[in-house]
Amino acid sequence: MCGVILLLLLLYVFVTMENAMANRTALCIGINEYPGANRLSGCVADANSWGRFFAQMGFDVRLLTDRAATQSAMLGQIQRIIAEAQSGDVVAVQYSGHGTKVRADDSRAGNDISAPKEGIVPVDFETEGIIVDHTLGPIFDSAKP
Repeated sequence: MCGVILLLLLLYVFVTMENAMANRTALCIGINEYPGANRLSGCVADANSWGRFFAQMGFDVRLLTDRAATQSAMLGQIQRIIAEAQSGDVVAVQYSGHGTKVRADDSRAGNDISAPKEGIVPVDFETEGIIVDHTLGPIFDSAKP
């Protein structure tokens, strides 16, 4: 809990010190309704709570919850907010749901088999797979400085 409070305090200081004209966009993702025994509870509430917090901080908040949080929608929204951001803008992505690690030789890990990968799990993971860090990295790296 102390880590979360410190993170919120640092975010508050960072955002309030930023140029008042900078755009602020947050994507909050929460998934409870995974198929079968994979269901969670509290993740949608987390996303909604973070969304309210970001809105109070002046962010334009976008939410993806439960069935709307497909692999395609998650990647599309992340790519969109990064592409729309200009130099000096503030972008936040919050995720509450299953996370996982996959072996480097796992077909879900993508083309680079040099290292194990960590991933976030969209609602349609059974058919579309997980979103690994090596997929997200290039998206975030494309952000304008």
